[in-house]
Amino acid sequence: MALLAAACGGGTLESSTAPLEDGTRVSPRSYLADTAAAAEAVSDFVVVTRSIGDVARAPRLREVAPELREPLARATALARRLDAARLEDARLEEQRRLAAAALGQVVRAMERTTAAADAANPVGVAAAVEDLDAAVAELRDRPESSTETSPG
Repeated sequence: MALLAAACGGGTLESSTAPLEDGTRVSPRSYLADTAAAAEAVSDFVVVTRSIGDVARAPRLREVAPELREPLARATALARRLDAARLEDARLEEQRRLAAAALGQVVRAMERTTAAADAANPVGVAAAVEDLDAAVAELRDRPESSTETSPG
């Protein structure tokens, strides 16, 4: 991703959570901004889950549940944008398609984590966080061969 940012001129990339119609053509720069913002939302969510501690207790879950909602909302909106977007470059389009699917799995695990925290369900949170960790690892480990070239 860093190589892609440098190839597109570097600097700050602006992202939006505004919905896109399915099939909307986006620039590589817009795609990069959305993926970076989605990664930040997931990271913010994971930070909150780590603050629960080694053993989830109902009172702590009630405290953190509201903190999970904002990064979940951002990740959900960005996942929808990435799913709806289309890129002209075939390699980037394939990368977007795979990233959108993997991010969808992460968002579903985030939703389950938030629902279990809302319900003050320690067992549910533990299972959902385990699924979240696996989904994040899959998202992180997916190949990004298109970052090896400069899309402009």
